[in-house]
Amino acid sequence: MKGKCQRFYKEDIAQPTSLQKDFDLILKSFSFLMQKQYGNIYNLSEETAIPYEVIPFVNVNTI
Repeated sequence: MKGKCQRFYKEDIAQPTSLQKDFDLILKSFSFLMQKQYGNIYNLSEETAIPYEVIPFVNVNTI
């Protein structure tokens, strides 16, 4: 969700994505989820557009 918003998997014919256009709704949805969550939710990505204040970062080696 950062930069060109390319998918992490290979496609023969790349399809367009609406991630950047829909980012505000996505961020609001993640913020809502974090208020209602039952358990621990972490961001494992070192490069992300989702602020760590919304979904905290954790290094995969520490879990």
